[in-house]
Amino acid sequence: LAALGQAVSLLTGDRLAPGDAADVTVEVASLLAEGRGRWERFPGSNIDEKEAELIGRILPRLHREGPSGSRREEVLYLGAALRLAVKDPGARSAALEYLEKYPASPLSSGIAVRLGHEALLAGDTATAVSRYHAAADSGNPEASSVARYMLAWVLFQSGDADGALRELSHPLSDSSFHCGDPSSFEREVVSLSVRAWRESPFERLDAYPPVKAGTCGGKVLLTALWESEEKRGEAVRAAEVRDAATRRFPSDANAASLEMETVESLLRDGREREALDRALTLREKYGTGSAWAQSQPAPVREKAAKELAGMYLALGAKTFDEGIRSGKRSALSSSAALMEEYFTMKGDDPSGGDGELRLKWAIALLGSGNREDGLLLLEELVGEQRSDATGERATVLYAETMIAGYERKETSAEDAEAAVLLLLEEHPSEKSASLGLRASSAFLSAREEERARRVAAEVAGSRSATPGQTAQARLILAESALFEGDVATARGKSSSVLSDPSIGVDVGARAKDLYLLSSLKEAEGKETAGDPLGAAAVIEEISVRFSGTPEVPMYLLRAMRLYAKGGDAEGAIRSGLRFRQDYPRREEAAEVASVVGPLLEEKKKFAEAGQLYEDVAERFPKGQAAPEFLFHAARLATDNGLPDAASRRFTAYRARYANPHWKWAYATLSLGLAGTQPGKTKASIRLMEEGLRKADAGVEVEAPEEFAVLTGKARILVGENWAEQFRETRLLVPLDKSLAIKDRFFRRALGAFEKAESEAPLEVALQASLLSGDLFVEYGKAILDSQRPRGLKGDDREGYEEALRDRARSFYERSLDRYAGALDRLEDEEGPADLAVPIRKRLETAQVLLEETITVKVGMNP
Repeated sequence: LAALGQAVSLLTGDRLAPGDAADVTVEVASLLAEGRGRWERFPGSNIDEKEAELIGRILPRLHREGPSGSRREEVLYLGAALRLAVKDPGARSAALEYLEKYPASPLSSGIAVRLGHEALLAGDTATAVSRYHAAADSGNPEASSVARYMLAWVLFQSGDADGALRELSHPLSDSSFHCGDPSSFEREVVSLSVRAWRESPFERLDAYPPVKAGTCGGKVLLTALWESEEKRGEAVRAAEVRDAATRRFPSDANAASLEMETVESLLRDGREREALDRALTLREKYGTGSAWAQSQPAPVREKAAKELAGMYLALGAKTFDEGIRSGKRSALSSSAALMEEYFTMKGDDPSGGDGELRLKWAIALLGSGNREDGLLLLEELVGEQRSDATGERATVLYAETMIAGYERKETSAEDAEAAVLLLLEEHPSEKSASLGLRASSAFLSAREEERARRVAAEVAGSRSATPGQTAQARLILAESALFEGDVATARGKSSSVLSDPSIGVDVGARAKDLYLLSSLKEAEGKETAGDPLGAAAVIEEISVRFSGTPEVPMYLLRAMRLYAKGGDAEGAIRSGLRFRQDYPRREEAAEVASVVGPLLEEKKKFAEAGQLYEDVAERFPKGQAAPEFLFHAARLATDNGLPDAASRRFTAYRARYANPHWKWAYATLSLGLAGTQPGKTKASIRLMEEGLRKADAGVEVEAPEEFAVLTGKARILVGENWAEQFRETRLLVPLDKSLAIKDRFFRRALGAFEKAESEAPLEVALQASLLSGDLFVEYGKAILDSQRPRGLKGDDREGYEEALRDRARSFYERSLDRYAGALDRLEDEEGPADLAVPIRKRLETAQVLLEETITVKVGMNP
């Protein structure tokens, strides 16, 4: 503007020749009309005061040039353009005059655009559109582009985005459109195009003329549209734009970058699967050897390869971390594929470096299910014999994978063993010991005892193994020995583990199980070999060592049986009584009583045996063996001078058990016999009579001889009771009445004695016979000693005495029969000879008494 001001100053006065002044005037006016390109973002004046001043100074001189001369058309155009620029009142008429005179001139399109602006500002959109159409169809490219833009602007404002895009396709397709640094007008064209495309589907983007033709305008549009969608957060639409750019401009130096940016956009939008799938295609499209790479300069090609490798590395690491964190196989699969692309892009020998990354690659392959390739990669790492942390981790993972494969029957036992032994040898640690235990356990489960033993031995001898791991290894050694039948070794090793105070609860429980199992197998072997006492000692030992084990009761019972079988009474009693003491409520106590009780009796410990029987019967009164235990306990007490215990037990028995009848009667009779003490005679007699009534009612045929003996004794005691009453009854006058009373007692006593004679065994029967004879003798004596009536004299008295002697003699005779019968029975049944002595003595006494009655009679009648 300063230069133009100087030029205008030169026009004042006569400083220039007329011809030169005219040329300078036209040139200055042309420069002012051109301005800064005269592009108006919004229709209207955009000149400043200085320009307006210069235009005001130049217009008069331009007007003086008039519409004549060789530059007449140019002068008229410049006049109209300058007047329009400064809003001169005559501007419109000047512009119309020019259009009227020169309608086909290329300059007319510029005037038409300015008239369109004026109409648009005046609100006459129809006229403005008409002017813009006229300018657009003219031959002036610059004015046509502006007119197209203004038409697009009007259409977009009215909501016709498609129409706006059609108009904008012309300036965007212009070959003069700058590719590198677009002008302000071109930037406005692109900006309006971007706004219009926001409201249009991108499916038509490939067919859009500037894009389809591959013009600079189309390329700049795609870049601006992608950036706009990125800023709006529309990653998907941005990716569609970049896809269109790469399809249309595949050989563009930025094509690879656009593709990688698309991947990043998809990741930011959360479309990871789509982003990763796209990323995995980029090496073939832009990697070394691709058509794109061959078409690019070396710096561009190398830069793209480096960026692509970096992208693969970053994505591989990200998906690896995600897969490890979440455990998703898909993430690890993607990581493995990305890492493979990275190493392919890198081009180095994978075995030469990046050990940690290759280890992650192997982990990703394994996690994705590609076990074969993962193992191959691990074998390469292990084969390098690296001494760093990566080498150790690779060896650990290799061993772990081989063990897992063996557990799933995908790997041979030989390969799994080799892998774990290599780990234990090359990288001894707590982790390797843990894997060794896992492998040996797996071998043991598969009955590979030899392999299990070799691996467990390595763990047990490792200095890196914890005490707990060492204990577990010993347990595996014990278990393998047990499976192979070496129960002594198994028992010894498990015992050593149990003796270690540092073992944990789980290891202790397993050691205990192994010790128990090996001990039981050892006991079984001893029993099979005919050594029940050895088997019993083993079982008793585990019952003592593991007293809290639920199986201890069964161990004690088994030890008791084995001790009894082997003849070790002390061992059987010890085990049985411990069972009885520790487990009093278990029903197996009956078996204990049946085994231990007889052994105690053999040792003459009758009180202990009886107490055991009684305790078991009291604890389990409804048990099948309870009646027999209680009855036997009572008899033991009776036989061994324990009257209180016998009474208690017989009383309990007769209260609980009515059958068998003979035992109930036995208990009752025993109580009666035991109660024959001063002051208790009546009660005991009632008990004996009750028992005898039960016996007389009938008892079982299996009743033993002892029952008959007891019954006989009871009958004798009952008879003795009646005999005592018989003795206490004196024969008084009148004799018949007292005889009747005495005779009644006599008959009851005699009946009891006679029943005992007929039912009891020999000795008791003989006793009853003697008592019967004695009763007859006593009756005879009682008659002779009876009271005499008063006043008898002479023959009356003698006749009375004779009658008494006759009656007494009959009783003496019957006593002789009893004694003689007893002797006969003793001889017939070949009883003990010493039993005959008292019988003969009584027989002699009775004979003397009998003779006395006869002698007296003879003496009276010589």
